[in-house]
Amino acid sequence: MSGPTHKKRGATMQRSDQLHAHGGIYSARLGQWGEHLNTTPRRVVDAIRRLGLTPWVDSARAKTRGDPRPRDPQLRCIALSTEQKQTLESHFSSNSTHL
Repeated sequence: MSGPTHKKRGATMQRSDQLHAHGGIYSARLGQWGEHLNTTPRRVVDAIRRLGLTPWVDSARAKTRGDPRPRDPQLRCIALSTEQKQTLESHFSSNSTHL
């Protein structure tokens, strides 16, 4: 993978800072979301809940088998739609107390 975009099975994937975008879905580890939004991973999770956003993927969400799920921000992955990402960015850009 080189540069801001790369090809994977015929589809273009783009990187936005440390977020990966593909088909209108942005994904990254929770720590990367925190860096992107200039806040802590804990505040990202709190904002997602407070704003009523349901991530497309949250690797901390329990699976049916009950296997332990990653909670560490360096392992936990979250994927949001473009609209959800913009909502989250707007929340943190208008909320100066997020640091």
